[in-house]
Amino acid sequence: QEACGQRALALPTAGTPTGPTPTPVAGAQEVAVSLSEWSVSPDPTTIVDGPVTFQVSNEGAAIHNFRVFATDLAPDSLPVAVDRVDEESDQLDVVGGIAGAIPMGTSQTVAVDLPPGSYVLVCNVPTHYQTGMFVGFQVTAP
Repeated sequence: QEACGQRALALPTAGTPTGPTPTPVAGAQEVAVSLSEWSVSPDPTTIVDGPVTFQVSNEGAAIHNFRVFATDLAPDSLPVAVDRVDEESDQLDVVGGIAGAIPMGTSQTVAVDLPPGSYVLVCNVPTHYQTGMFVGFQVTAP
């Protein structure tokens, strides 16, 4: 797979799918996530455990992606390797997201099942984590 930002991307036209759209999960909680320079903004920031559908919109002027990490580390203390969060680190688990590019002005949907715990939502395009594109996200027990 090509590295994010390493190739030209054609912007989709109206009605064109902008990425993988998983089959909706009955009863899934919906979380709207806005990506922009240089923030990741989920609404809401806390959910109850179970299936969740992230509606991820790139409202910025650059290409972004979206990763969900389970970790007990502080959101600003994730391990970094080669200008990105180290997805191979034993200090966190990649539990979902969109590894490929989300072009500006487009949206993608990702569904995951999240047990109670602490998570960090991140844009893991090189250097974006270091510029503040991350936020803590909590999943509580019912």
